[in-house]
This record gives sequence, structure tokens and C-alpha cells, in this order.
Amino acid sequence: LTGEMFERPDDFDLVAYWHNWCEEYERRQSSFTATVRVAPGFLPELIRYFGESVVNRTQTQGSDDIDGWLHLDLLFSSLETARERILPFGRGVEVLQPWSLRRSIQDYAEQIVSLYQEKNHEVEPKCRTAGVYP
Repeated sequence: LTGEMFERPDDFDLVAYWHNWCEEYERRQSSFTATVRVAPGFLPELIRYFGESVVNRTQTQGSDDIDGWLHLDLLFSSLETARERILPFGRGVEVLQPWSLRRSIQDYAEQIVSLYQEKNHEVEPKCRTAGVYP
């Protein structure tokens, strides 16, 4: 392409460089912090969803409360993104701060419960063809 040569320094650690670069990128992209409580034993699910960076945060800032729940900060680009990513965890993750996110998640949960508890909203699948449901 350019004909220029490059030689990587002998002490260059690609794994460490990549890890640091990813953390810095996430920090630059994230301007919304949510303080959460994570249920005992639920950390592997957070790691699967958010990646290994969650483990680093728990090692540097995490603390357990009396019930064994882990407290930590998760970084997001906005309140909406935080809500979207935390809602699927159900009872596994509780938002402590900010109050606006906690209230927004509570509102979504109440709407869902209301929808499924309505007495006149019973839906039973009807068979269109043998064994196939809409």
C-alpha cells in the first residue's frame, strides 16, 4: 500500500492494549451512570450481556449489602438506553440511582403488569390449521 514498514515493540502487550482501549472507548461513549444492586449469583448474566468490563467495575467499586446484593455503577449513553438494557433483567437488577431511571423502569413494569392482569383481556390462541397457532 504505502511501502512503509512498521515493527511492533517487543514489550507491546496486545491484550492489555485492547482491554484499555475498550474501557476508554466505553467511558467516552457513556455519559449516563446508573447505580444498581445485582442479585446474588446474577453477575454471570451481567457479564454475558455487558461483557468483561463489568467484572473490572465490581473489583474496583463493587460492595455487597447485607443481603449479598452487589452494588455497582453501569455506564450508558442515555436514560433510555439504560432502561432498555436493564428491563430484561427483571428482579435480577434493581436501580438505586438516578431516581428518574428507577421511576421510569417502575412505570414500564406497572404498565406490563396492568396489561396482563386485565380481566377482560384473556387471549386464547385459536388453531388456524392443524397444530399451527397465529
